[in-house]
Amino acid sequence: MLLAADIAFLKAFFSDQSPLKASMANFRPRKSQLDMALAIVDAINNQQHYLIEAGTGTGKSFAYALPALLAHKPIIISTGTKHLQDQLLEKDMPILLPLLPRSPKVALLKGRNNYLCKHRLNLQVAEGHFQFGPHREIFQQIVRWHKRTENGDLNDLASPSEQTPWWPAITSTSDNCLGKECHEIGECFVYKNRKAALEADVVIVNHHVLLANLALQRDALGELLPQAAAVIVDEAHQLVDLVPQFFSETLSSRQLNELIRDTDAEQLVVGGDMPELSALLQTLLKLIADFRLCFGEGSHKHLWSERPNPSVINAANQALLSALERLGTYLNTVAERSKGLSNCAERAVKLSLAWKSLTCDVATEEVAHWYESYKTNIHITKTPLKIGDQFQKALLAMADSWVFTSATLTIDQQFHYFEQQLGLASIKTLLLDSPFDYAANALWYVPAHLPEPNAAHYPDAFLTVVRDVVSLSHGRAFVLFTSHKALQHAAIALKDLPYPLLIQGHAPKQVLLNQFRLEDNAILLGTQSFWEGVDVQGEALSCVIIDKLPFSVPNDPIHLSQISALTARGKNAFSHYHLPRAVITLKQGAGRLIRDQSDRGVLVVCDVRLITRGYRSAFIKSLPPFKRTRQLQDVAEFFKQTLS
Repeated sequence: MLLAADIAFLKAFFSDQSPLKASMANFRPRKSQLDMALAIVDAINNQQHYLIEAGTGTGKSFAYALPALLAHKPIIISTGTKHLQDQLLEKDMPILLPLLPRSPKVALLKGRNNYLCKHRLNLQVAEGHFQFGPHREIFQQIVRWHKRTENGDLNDLASPSEQTPWWPAITSTSDNCLGKECHEIGECFVYKNRKAALEADVVIVNHHVLLANLALQRDALGELLPQAAAVIVDEAHQLVDLVPQFFSETLSSRQLNELIRDTDAEQLVVGGDMPELSALLQTLLKLIADFRLCFGEGSHKHLWSERPNPSVINAANQALLSALERLGTYLNTVAERSKGLSNCAERAVKLSLAWKSLTCDVATEEVAHWYESYKTNIHITKTPLKIGDQFQKALLAMADSWVFTSATLTIDQQFHYFEQQLGLASIKTLLLDSPFDYAANALWYVPAHLPEPNAAHYPDAFLTVVRDVVSLSHGRAFVLFTSHKALQHAAIALKDLPYPLLIQGHAPKQVLLNQFRLEDNAILLGTQSFWEGVDVQGEALSCVIIDKLPFSVPNDPIHLSQISALTARGKNAFSHYHLPRAVITLKQGAGRLIRDQSDRGVLVVCDVRLITRGYRSAFIKSLPPFKRTRQLQDVAEFFKQTLS
């Protein structure tokens, strides 16, 4: 609840008399920023739900953060990534907090796999794991670091990677956490950070933590997040794909292997005098590996109904299930020997039931039943295709009001697609245009005479456009691709350009971005992860080149199931699924270009379907009001004026 004095303070804060002028030289009042802030106030004070599209340059992080800080009830802010979480806490909050009339508590909470688990670290030390080999040095660093860290966030280490073998060995999951019965509970970093979040006025989370809370509500350590007056979801467009994931049934062979590893570790702690258990673990380990091999070599992602050799897989699965059930039975007989073994017994029973459901039960038409295999691991998942009712119930149980915001929620200035995908009803909408002058400062170029993207000579024609444009922009460009294959082809073909060439995959994302900013003429080649959440201001980025309209390839099992379900309901899959997703993605990619009032640049989309196809208006009307051209000479003239 914001009081009259709070609202008056907020209005003054976004006015010509703003205290921000003293700390931010480029601050200028924006009507759209104030309008958004007042909508957030309406949501909090009147228990309203909102969809807010705020164009680039609105200043939406301040527009939602200030009402959240002024509210007198708990507010949760959810961002798209852990990086944006850190940015909000470390960059935005230090600017806002000293200017407020009171001092609210702000806490940041990440998922439990970001925090060191002292119990599991002690198990690794006791067993002598990682004391030799390539991970010895980093593991010793962790042992020293854990004695001085206050929050236990493994991301504070020099070069963390969740893919390294030691990461899952020293972090907990909801499966293996011993909860409040753990002897390390008093020093548990997950517990400490959650306790701080429950006591805070404003909690900053990422979407994975938010959705885990919605789907689970609580785990062995209790509630993840407090009951809130409002939840503000930034980068909300990501929820269309994320929400179904968190309401899925899913299990991986890695979880079975982790159960084996943890059981073995726990039996050693209590004496290691159970040869029958050791034999069971070895048998199960082999059966898991045999089951994975039934799916062939390499990585695959298919519908469960399309699995190879179903009879062979079913036989291997029955053997695996039988061994898993025997393990659960045996562990129940020794569970009283330690809390760790008791936990393993509970996990074995739960995993057995879940594995049977995922591999033996027939899925309905409203569920995508699919698997994804890796070199040594396999995931099996049932994803609901309609999550509206379930999602709505979870929302109402968690907070009085919800605000979903992003720069890319609408298609042709309508919110229908986002509302339908998440089943949102009775929700207020607000569309705020960008304050930037796109007509004067930006140019949208669709090259003439390009072939269609499926033509055999398209790749060469596209690369010719890239060469022509970057020679005019003097580098300073993002080249965004719709596939890794196209990126790799371009990386080889463009290596002779007289500009620094930065290629996704050759270094971590933030390293590439920092290098791009430092150079004055670099070209960065990137795929999906560079289409959004990337902010490069100034002349370093003066051109964004996109190879094709970002239509998804219909080979993903979830996409195939969604398309099949739409077709069964008599709906056109292209207009209801492919087109809206492509429009949102193109808006994200185009949004990388103009990031500040003084930015100028050229957007190049090398896809003639923007001119020739009937659906072109959906893209054109959804993007900012660029000045448009099909002539390279206009691009040359634009850069001539910009560089002069």
